[in-house]
Amino acid sequence: MKKRNLVAMATLALAISFVSCKNDKKTEAETPAVEQSTETKKEVVDEHTSQNSLDWSGTYQGVVPCADCPGIDTTIVLNEDGTFTRVLVYQDKADGKFEDKGTFAWDAAGSVITLKVEDKEETKYQVREGALAQLDQEGKAIEGELAEKYLLAKK
Repeated sequence: MKKRNLVAMATLALAISFVSCKNDKKTEAETPAVEQSTETKKEVVDEHTSQNSLDWSGTYQGVVPCADCPGIDTTIVLNEDGTFTRVLVYQDKADGKFEDKGTFAWDAAGSVITLKVEDKEETKYQVREGALAQLDQEGKAIEGELAEKYLLAKK
């Protein structure tokens, strides 16, 4: 009989200690959350950009859509000194090869370059990991089913 009482009391004591430990854990878990909410929050600023984080200089190639030919073979070489060379070859056109040289400038965010050729319309490209994505005339991403056709892969 004493053995049963001892086992029952031990079980009761163990159950009480589990309940009190469980409550203590909740209190400990809740306390840091209260402390965190009173701390001054710091905004994390990611200073990585395409310009300073990617190996962007080099040769990019692809075939972009053409209104009156099968496509335009496009090669752009970006140089570390901010200059570029662009060769456009209009497929199936007799005199369809054009070469531009000029400079390019980065936007304030460091992710888009603007190719500048004297007396010609500027062209914008988003610099991505291993690719250039041609942007529309407003500097926005080209969307739709042909969007992937405006990507030039780095060689």
